[in-house]
Amino acid sequence: MTKKERNKLLQPIANELGLVVHSDFAYKIIAYDGFKIMLGLLFDASSIKTVFRPYYFGQCLFVPAKILNLGFGDTITWPHDNRMTDYWDVDSYMTYKHLISTKFLDFMNTITSFQSFLSALVKGEYPFFNNNIYKAEICAYINTILRNKKDAFTWSEIVSLQPNPMNLYYMEDIKQRATDIITLLSKDDYDAIFRLFLRWQDETIKSLGLRTQS
Repeated sequence: MTKKERNKLLQPIANELGLVVHSDFAYKIIAYDGFKIMLGLLFDASSIKTVFRPYYFGQCLFVPAKILNLGFGDTITWPHDNRMTDYWDVDSYMTYKHLISTKFLDFMNTITSFQSFLSALVKGEYPFFNNNIYKAEICAYINTILRNKKDAFTWSEIVSLQPNPMNLYYMEDIKQRATDIITLLSKDDYDAIFRLFLRWQDETIKSLGLRTQS
């Protein structure tokens, strides 16, 4: 299924739920003091040409990223042959489209603020598939934005102390960011922290091609 075909299926749901469509996903932005979290609905390509897989996800745009991060969220399923499957074709979409709308609407109704995003993440209200260092980084940054200094310190230290026996460069980058945040938090230099977050956010938005610069 081509991107154009997936987009054609995605557009009615986006219109119904008030989402912005970009490429093969649609999204809504939650903003707080200039910082942004994206709630997204992706109709992803499959190796089977006639089907797609719908994902709902939440991504903090102030966490550096060059691609969509589907770690927080899940695929959406429909009933097929006495089981549930997350592989959809046009026929299943036409019959069960409401399941996609309902699932994403539930996601949007649950996550309406930075605090509710943080709560859902920590309490495991939705699946989280990424490495725990990513989860801790998100918690550290949101708590910093909300000026929950004690929790921001705690989560940042969890990130900075993560073992990296394979010396993976991306983990070292994440750990270094956390160490920098700890240093700035110890000085109560929120201005410097927020400049960093906003710079990372602008870079993420640019990489994803989102229309949310303002």
